Amino acid sequence: MSDPKRAQGSTTGPVAIPAAPDLAAPVAALQGEWRAVVPLKQDAPGFEKTWLCHPRAELFVWKDPRGNISAFQFCFQDGKTEHMVAWDQKHPTTAGPVDGGESSPQANRSPVMVPRPGDDTPSRALEMWRQVRDGLPSALVQHVEAALRWR
Repeated sequence: MSDPKRAQGSTTGPVAIPAAPDLAAPVAALQGEWRAVVPLKQDAPGFEKTWLCHPRAELFVWKDPRGNISAFQFCFQDGKTEHMVAWDQKHPTTAGPVDGGESSPQANRSPVMVPRPGDDTPSRALEMWRQVRDGLPSALVQHVEAALRWR
């Protein structure tokens, strides 16, 4: 089984955080401005991907066959710049602005996260997360905050 796709890889050791309960029932109970995108193409074999949208942010969550969260990406817009925070259970958190990849009308390039020294994406992400987390299942909020140490 391979890891879910990540915008940015890492070679350091795994990060231990508590396992989150199955999200199937809580996702059906989203509140506020959060909505689940369905149907969703499942492109990471062995994992189930969930895409949650808010008018100001997006959260992608991958679960393993036991229902535990194995990875997530929190994406948000700050001014004209898109930012992303990515976490998975085998790599530390990465964060940074997203290069849209569309520098030329003749090329269709994929967006990619580009971490930069001194970038303040983690603090911006924490601020945005606090503004949009209401309405998500509490188990999911706790898992994201534990993984990112945003307590």
